[in-house]
Amino acid sequence: MTAAKTTTRRRTRIEPLPAPAPAGWSLHEKIDVCRGLFAALVVMAHSLEIAWGIHREAMMDGPRLWRAVVFGVFGTGTYYVMGFFVLSGYCIQLSVARSMDADRFPLQRYTIARLSRILPLYYLALLATVPIEWLIAGARPVEWPHGLDLPTFLGQIVLIQNMTQQTFGSFASSWSITNEVFYYLFYGVLAWLLAGRRAQPAWVGMGLCVAFAAAGQMLYVTVGRHPFVYRTGMLFGLGTLWFQGVLLAVYGPSLIERAWVRRVAACWPLLFVASVLWKTFDMPANGFYPLAGGAFTLLLLDLLKTPTIAVPASAGPWRRRLVTTLGLSSYPMYLFHGPLLMLASSCILRSGLIADWRLTWVVLMLLGLTSGLALGWLLERPLMDWRAGLLRRLNGRGLALGPFHRRIPATGGQKP
Repeated sequence: MTAAKTTTRRRTRIEPLPAPAPAGWSLHEKIDVCRGLFAALVVMAHSLEIAWGIHREAMMDGPRLWRAVVFGVFGTGTYYVMGFFVLSGYCIQLSVARSMDADRFPLQRYTIARLSRILPLYYLALLATVPIEWLIAGARPVEWPHGLDLPTFLGQIVLIQNMTQQTFGSFASSWSITNEVFYYLFYGVLAWLLAGRRAQPAWVGMGLCVAFAAAGQMLYVTVGRHPFVYRTGMLFGLGTLWFQGVLLAVYGPSLIERAWVRRVAACWPLLFVASVLWKTFDMPANGFYPLAGGAFTLLLLDLLKTPTIAVPASAGPWRRRLVTTLGLSSYPMYLFHGPLLMLASSCILRSGLIADWRLTWVVLMLLGLTSGLALGWLLERPLMDWRAGLLRRLNGRGLALGPFHRRIPATGGQKP
């Protein structure tokens, strides 16, 4: 009897469950990783451009085709700026959709949220550029040849660099930031005017961008060949890439359920390679932007296959720290790397310590990447904490019921 009971216990003993499989990467994690990688690749590209500017004679020794391929693959950061535009439009639409949940669109709060995210670090980088430009004036690399200039500096303050003739010295990366601020405000007004109509603001924004870009192009090649006409058309032309991200946020989750869409989205590397070849062989610029923007639109659509949106609770601490670091570093790395690389390259020019352009490239890359990672924790993190507190205080004061809220009409469209 005792033996039988013992046997029964052994047979019915509950075995421990196997350890759960590691959680897959969430969509938010992948977006943060992309942002960090895009910024790092822009640093890599600008480091190569500056290194070739310092060592022009050594660079010219290579075959022309070799130079074109190296520069087209590694020396063009414009590819990844197109990726930033698409990701930005996607993330802003998610914010807009959340804001419309209360049957109104809070334009005032939306504007404060957007500007408090962009402007503090933007102005810090602009101010830091001033002494750096003064220091490098005596030994300036050929990259970004314009130095200290008061009208350009004032244009940067009011965020109209895209409309000016030049960049403020090495603060060249800010051109895309000033573009994005325009898209933020432009889309915010559309969302306010069309509050509650789920997709209509996105389609109206895309339609206006296409119309103004086409009109600018036609004017420029016919009777209006003026830099202002060209830059205005370019502003709205790049806006079509931004609104591709917006439309993906609206329709992407339902699109990716279709098998043929998933197959098309998985082909994004082919379109990216096509944009690299287009740039490498110096084809007309108007064809490059749709190729690069289309590649990153398909990449984001491909990322939407991710089953989870938020970061899984089971994600390990190393992964959380990696994603946080990449997310925090992307914006300060992008803003500050130009002035810092130019300062370092001016020192290399003065000292003559590095004779090989490849070593200069590596040194500049390491400086740009490490400084960006450090600034993410030193500057971006406290600024994000300050911003979160600011938005909480504004919500507590009832700003969401301010005069710039537009209620959805009784016969309005479907809520998001």
